[in-house]
Amino acid sequence: LKNNDIILSKNGYPYKVAIAKVEPGQKILANGNLYIIEPDENRVNPYYIKAYFDSAQGIAVLKNISVGTTIPNIGVDKLKNIAIPLPSMEEQNRIAEKYQATLNEIVRLKNELASAVDKLHTIFDEECQEKTLWCKENLCDISHKNQKYAILLVRTIIGGTIYVNAG
Repeated sequence: LKNNDIILSKNGYPYKVAIAKVEPGQKILANGNLYIIEPDENRVNPYYIKAYFDSAQGIAVLKNISVGTTIPNIGVDKLKNIAIPLPSMEEQNRIAEKYQATLNEIVRLKNELASAVDKLHTIFDEECQEKTLWCKENLCDISHKNQKYAILLVRTIIGGTIYVNAG
């Protein structure tokens, strides 16, 4: 692969599209389940092509040239004959920049989400550490290493209500 090559999965809808990021001196080989499109970067912006393939219009074109029902795939002859609208480089670059900015926003939001999920999983431990859990109604406290734990044994569920027997 070369830097900025467009990678397209051959098999399995929805098709995946990516832009290769190859560092100098790095060698990456693609497997046989991928098409590698080497764009002429003097005529086309690779991110413009990715934006096209990820658009409703591009998805429809890829779906339209697919064959097979169980595992749809794209034939190379049909792929070579796709007509992609090609505006000026200035317009391609504008679309590509907007597309990349949105990709960057998605990465940022995914990172924020992952951080929030991690925080969600630690709230109980952080809030209950060094604190006492008090016995309420059907809960019974059990002390262990200066920490109180409530143990619930679920007896039955009747009409959406959980009845517990503390033990």
